[in-house]
Amino acid sequence: MTWRFVVGIGLVVGLGVVAPSRAEWDQVYGNLGNTGFADIETNIAVAPAWRFSLDGPVDGSGPAIAPDGTVYVATANGTFWGITATGDRRCSFNFTESSIVSTPAVVPGGDVMILVQRRKFDETQASLVRMSADCGVVWEVELPHDEPSLASVTSSSVKVWSFNGEPFFFVHSRNSHRYDPLVDGEDTFHDLLVYDRSGVLFARLAVGRRCVEIGGGGGGWNPFGDLWDWIDGVISPGGAVPPIYEALGWPDSTPAIVDSFITDFSTPSSPLVAVTEHDGSCFGDLNVFQFFPEATKFEERLVRRWEHKVEEDALLSSPAVTADGIIAIGTSNHLVRVYDLRQKEQIWKWDVKAAMMNPPAISPEIWVAATDYYVTILKSSGHLADTRRSNPAGWDSTACGVAMSLNQFVVPNIEEVTSSDFEMGQMAHGATSDRFVNSHPAISARGRLYVVSQPLVNQMSERSELIAF
Repeated sequence: MTWRFVVGIGLVVGLGVVAPSRAEWDQVYGNLGNTGFADIETNIAVAPAWRFSLDGPVDGSGPAIAPDGTVYVATANGTFWGITATGDRRCSFNFTESSIVSTPAVVPGGDVMILVQRRKFDETQASLVRMSADCGVVWEVELPHDEPSLASVTSSSVKVWSFNGEPFFFVHSRNSHRYDPLVDGEDTFHDLLVYDRSGVLFARLAVGRRCVEIGGGGGGWNPFGDLWDWIDGVISPGGAVPPIYEALGWPDSTPAIVDSFITDFSTPSSPLVAVTEHDGSCFGDLNVFQFFPEATKFEERLVRRWEHKVEEDALLSSPAVTADGIIAIGTSNHLVRVYDLRQKEQIWKWDVKAAMMNPPAISPEIWVAATDYYVTILKSSGHLADTRRSNPAGWDSTACGVAMSLNQFVVPNIEEVTSSDFEMGQMAHGATSDRFVNSHPAISARGRLYVVSQPLVNQMSERSELIAF
């Protein structure tokens, strides 16, 4: 059987200072900047150390790791799980008639943030939930829905940033804003929301401009079932394989946060927050804000620093942002686009051969961009990396993000999970009887890989497994 998956890697010309990694992979894409990078060397095993059976499929999310080694993950059946580092059940909680499509985010001190989607009349309404380390609900708040006819929803994940011991929770929400004229009479229904430790809405600003022709957001209620029709088409192809997002939906943008010193954009006490959107002309839109936690007035806590129309008729991945102000975005039009905030302009782009739903993983020297059917590896100097295999390389299909260490990268895909050195000379393939399609991997501070597999059961995944390598 021939599989068609190619690796795509993006390069930053002369730049590549990565957002600092935390001790653990404690939120989606590993860190605040969405760079998918763990600042350790790894030697990821081929054989699983253990497996833990979950109650249903995992839809577009992935594991998050707490400092004590507990792994948190959630399912499309609405169950939030805590699993110990040895593979035992610590706790679980089911949100009845709900779906969870976000990756958990660990709060300093031990609590965990998630986004839960519930049916509300004929709509899907999202709630931000703070869970205890033992899976108890601390509080839950619905995202605002100022337009009475629209419920607010998101398929992105929460980002947690702390200042002087106070955590703040950043959420990108669709349909949460009442009609709001922005530029030349255009309007938006979408917001960047910031909540405080108690679930009080602390700051808020409209994002992008409304697009009525195309839309992001694959995680409304539960689009997961369409995946298996797509998998069947890949396994027994009868012609051209459509983009994966046509079956899964395109994920909403998760904010990227950087609190280094970047002139006019960020300081350690007032971070940069980047998020992508789609505007009224169906241009992909990049928004860069600055957050001021000490501002006394509500309207002064979020300030728009830069807004840029990225690409026409394109869906955009979440942004990845480095500590020196380099922003990278993947697009449905097969590109990695890279911007320098100091110049406020694009500095390069790269054709990665297929739709790119997640941001590239960024290390100090190497970038890795995974698309539907390719993976590309680029050096930070702006050229394709020298590799022992074709670059970009063919890969089995994936809608997952990439996890990267100082010496390896990991790409889950439809047939197996693959770890490789940057030259693609030493590659390890694990758990080939499983499917790894749209759950992001995570690397612990001890070098262990966690990823969710979704075995096929009668052409429909009724379960999934958290696997530790």
